[in-house]
Amino acid sequence: MSDSVTETMREAVVSLEYAADALEASAGSHMRAVTRELKAARENVAQLVDYAERLFAFAYGYGDVTALRAAGGMLDAARAVIDKAKGDEA
Repeated sequence: MSDSVTETMREAVVSLEYAADALEASAGSHMRAVTRELKAARENVAQLVDYAERLFAFAYGYGDVTALRAAGGMLDAARAVIDKAKGDEA
């Protein structure tokens, strides 16, 4: 993964955070539900950025068997976050 991909993902987090804050509305409104969904999306993207950075560091930075196994675990965790965002939680 290149730095530009990570930077793009970081910018997505910032954009989602801004949109979520800008859409604050009174309790019970449709916009309030949209705001909650945007905040959840922002958290999912932030988690994916974190997993992607750690995966890169382990798999490419160290390259030993233990690090590669750990990276595999982090990749599984990132996939779980994606599934959660899609509503495919177990």
